[in-house]
Amino acid sequence: MNYLLFLFVSSILAFYNDKIRHIKHLGQFLFLTLILFAGTRWKVGGDWEQYTIYYDIALTDRNPLKFILFYAINIFSSILKLEILGKNIILITLFLFPFYYVFKKYYENFYLSLCILFPIIFIVYGMGSVRQGLAIAYFFLFLHYSGDRIIKIVLFILPFFFHPTVLIIQIFYIFTQIFKFDNYTKLFIKLFFFTIILLVVIYIGQDYIETKIRNYIIIDTYKSVGAFVRAGLLSIFCIIFLVSLKKIKVENEEIKNFLFFSSIFVLVLFPFTFYFTTSLDRILAYFLILKLSISNEVIKNIDDKKLKKLITTFFIFISFGYLTVWYFLGNKSHYWFNHQCCYFY
Repeated sequence: MNYLLFLFVSSILAFYNDKIRHIKHLGQFLFLTLILFAGTRWKVGGDWEQYTIYYDIALTDRNPLKFILFYAINIFSSILKLEILGKNIILITLFLFPFYYVFKKYYENFYLSLCILFPIIFIVYGMGSVRQGLAIAYFFLFLHYSGDRIIKIVLFILPFFFHPTVLIIQIFYIFTQIFKFDNYTKLFIKLFFFTIILLVVIYIGQDYIETKIRNYIIIDTYKSVGAFVRAGLLSIFCIIFLVSLKKIKVENEEIKNFLFFSSIFVLVLFPFTFYFTTSLDRILAYFLILKLSISNEVIKNIDDKKLKKLITTFFIFISFGYLTVWYFLGNKSHYWFNHQCCYFY
């Protein structure tokens, strides 16, 4: 009920965005509400027990490969004796900051973006698969950040230190920036070096890749029941972008290329999500940010107020669709149902 209530309130604000956008600190209040809601939870989220173990062994685990950002946060929290409550607040704040920054600085309808963020991206990856969620969040920030070049490079590298599978979308992003057909010689050279780098990455991580392929594809150890439907909903955004490409003006050429190739990629993978449920669900998790970017580009390019409200309403209904699919078809969604607060433990 809490999830539905928050999405309903955000939807009302999104619909009346033009009338309330002048209200100061309303956006901050909503994000603070999410921080308190997610940060103070107890035994809520699909990976709750696993992330609790990370905190418990933070100071005794001497595996140097684990001293990456996520584990560093656990060590920091353990040294300061912040307990699970303090650690969760730090993690959810770090997760939400990139989205808040981008929505405020670059997006047309802050509250609509929040509506689209809330189901799946926030609930599943902000409160469940936290490491992958942090990787998604900071890649999203990298994609939109337009300031200092050094910071841009750091933001590109940063997600890897939360979850190594982010390499999938990082490499894909590089691929989307290579394809410019104005000079075929440069294109060939870029593709050559891209292939070399890709082969090196595969060689270095071959054991990790083999394990994932065995568990997620060959043996198919895990099942993600709602993968096909979630991919279908994401495909709707991709179709909208591809159909509207000639009508909308995407000012950032890098983002335009990324959205174009990503939309095609999602549509190609969509039919296969019925057979390879969890593997493709995990991969497409990184492409959920397409929902945010595509909806923003579409809304931003509509001048007619009535049409803008109609399209806004459509995106809101899609968001409720995502929430409904997760609630009824998610094979782990029941881990989120009984929202309990740390203060009572």
